[in-house]
Amino acid sequence: MRAEWLNSINKLTETISASFSRLMARMKCAGEVKLSTPDNEDDLSKYGLTIWVRFRGSEKLRELTAMQQSGGERAVSTALYLLALQTMSTVPFRCADEINQVLR
Repeated sequence: MRAEWLNSINKLTETISASFSRLMARMKCAGEVKLSTPDNEDDLSKYGLTIWVRFRGSEKLRELTAMQQSGGERAVSTALYLLALQTMSTVPFRCADEINQVLR
């Protein structure tokens, strides 16, 4: 059962990452979404997603954190990540309010 779950999660992560990468590339930047796997692979509660971004051509991809990128870079990354997620579902409308509220 865990193998099926992990396979599904990997496929979803790849789809989200491909969409996020395309959106970042349109801004002449780069980005990826990666699945972070815990040391104990049986502990499903410890899995997560990490966002990796590059805003300047001379840099390497770096994990999106409060310490590595500026507030604007974090806001843009978060907005593009949310847009990438939107490709996964169809709803009549979407609303985002105070996107930078937790980006301090």
